[in-house]
Amino acid sequence: MKSLQLNSFLKPVLVLAAGLILGVGATLVVGMLVKLNTHSSEQQLSNAPDDSLKPRQTDGEISFDNNLFNYTQGTLNNVLAEVEALADQGQSIDRFATLYALISLLNTQKSEDLLNRSVDSQWDIPPKIRLELQDVLLERLSMTSPAEAIEFVFNQKRSMHTLRPTLISIFADWSNADVESAIAKANTLPVETRKIALQGILQAYFVHPISHHRELADQLNLTAYFVNFFLNSTDFESLEEPELAWTAVIDVAEKDYFFVTQLSELAKQWYAKSGFNAFDQILSTMNDMDMKSTLIANVLRFVAESEPARALDYSVTQLTQLDVGWGWEATESVIQEWAIQDPRAALESISGLNANALKQNLQHLVVQSWANQDADYVLNHLSEFPRHTQSAAVASAITKLASESPDQAVSQVLRLDDANIQLEAAQVLVSIWSRNELEQAQEWVLEEPAINSIREHLIEPLAYAMVATDPSGAFELSLKHTSAEGQVGLEAIILEKIASQDVELALSLLPSVRDGLTKAIAFGSVGNAHVENSDFQKAIDLGLRLDESDHSTYFESISLAWINVDAERLFEVLPSLPNQVARSKAAYALSLLSVHTDVLTKKQIESLDQYLSEKDREDLGTLVPFGDP
Repeated sequence: MKSLQLNSFLKPVLVLAAGLILGVGATLVVGMLVKLNTHSSEQQLSNAPDDSLKPRQTDGEISFDNNLFNYTQGTLNNVLAEVEALADQGQSIDRFATLYALISLLNTQKSEDLLNRSVDSQWDIPPKIRLELQDVLLERLSMTSPAEAIEFVFNQKRSMHTLRPTLISIFADWSNADVESAIAKANTLPVETRKIALQGILQAYFVHPISHHRELADQLNLTAYFVNFFLNSTDFESLEEPELAWTAVIDVAEKDYFFVTQLSELAKQWYAKSGFNAFDQILSTMNDMDMKSTLIANVLRFVAESEPARALDYSVTQLTQLDVGWGWEATESVIQEWAIQDPRAALESISGLNANALKQNLQHLVVQSWANQDADYVLNHLSEFPRHTQSAAVASAITKLASESPDQAVSQVLRLDDANIQLEAAQVLVSIWSRNELEQAQEWVLEEPAINSIREHLIEPLAYAMVATDPSGAFELSLKHTSAEGQVGLEAIILEKIASQDVELALSLLPSVRDGLTKAIAFGSVGNAHVENSDFQKAIDLGLRLDESDHSTYFESISLAWINVDAERLFEVLPSLPNQVARSKAAYALSLLSVHTDVLTKKQIESLDQYLSEKDREDLGTLVPFGDP
């Protein structure tokens, strides 16, 4: 049989007819076809001789007219033949146009018959033709028998990703005709498939308000999914009534801190539309205090970008009266934004506040921000700032200068008059400078005559910085640091850092550690490193090098480390530990572990009591009940 041919004039007319029969989805495709083909026809007509404008019927049109008569008589075999002939059409858009025209001529029953035939593997047609035919037939069926269309889709061995557009289209068409039935069917589907159905249902109600969309999602038990989808896909600036969107999602969204950014953007848009009136409604609709605090702070900071004075006034007069906690956070957010724009104006605006604690806190924030922006100005005019802010201001300013220009930072530190502030500034300088230029910082700390009075206090930050590159040098430097009586020497802290990197080096340095508590702590740090490496016997033997008076501190330290590495092993060796102190400290650590874990059985826990000293048993108190009272 001669294949169906549609010339450039007849094709769009037939496709438009198909669109009217098949519905909205088809008409969208049809409109594009009409536009393309009409443009082509007009161009051909404009270039043709006058006599070519006379209507003439081609062989293809005659063939189509004859076939049209056959199709209207319901000859399904003719349709099958024409579908098979589509393999000769190269353009997908042409094939779809032909399919729409063909199927528009079939009644519902024959459309269903053709759809069932399309899954017959004995029907030899190209896969792409089979899928295109099914798509068009399903679009037709979705308007007449949507339930059957859905069942057909689910019976296909195609991925859900592939079926997604078809399912959305079917549920959209179904919802236009009978939304209650569409929802009833959707509620019988698995959750992930139901989400696809919801997209189709919402597509049908696209022009309806979001409150209706929310109601539809509620009926499908997909409220959380809808809220998530809306907040993550909506351009909030395009919303004409952001308050409606807010009302539709806030009860769900405020329970998930993940949405704080999206809700903040939605609230900003609401403020842009309604001004400060929006804040009262936002506050009244939120119950979660953490979310409320962060969101209001975000929005007020946004307001402060253009109206800092109004934002500060609102936060101080309204929010801090409602709740000191989140009210303060919002006010701090506003003043930080204002301080970036104009720190002098921000500082002056705070001067009239009555709440002294809030006032001082805001002054700190402004001055620190000012120091980060113009460190030299703040340091050169330090006396002009409130006294209680000066120490923090200097720390912020020196932090900035030390990172950018250490020489300038040194100059500013030496110019400071207040001894306490100068010491704090010098410690900040050395901490930062030594990370970037260790040798220069070390030379300054050890040789600068102008800092003789504070030199010893700068050894600690310098030693910390040296550990990574010169651990032995850091240890030697720490020995020069003087510790107050009863305090742990700096070398014990440095040795702990060394032991975590190189336990053998730490062992070699132990003999130089000063006696007393410092020595016990230092030995404990190295012993803990042995435990971390599962060298338990080495850890035990190391403790025996200490005086008996230091055993309690040492064995408690390694036992607490041991239970985190291999508690079962500690329980096994407990009876054979070298002395009563070691056994008591091991039992003490295992008893503490049993409070929160089930590593040991009840019987094992009860057996620990025999090893405990009276003091350790007393320290445990009622945490671990041993036997019956």
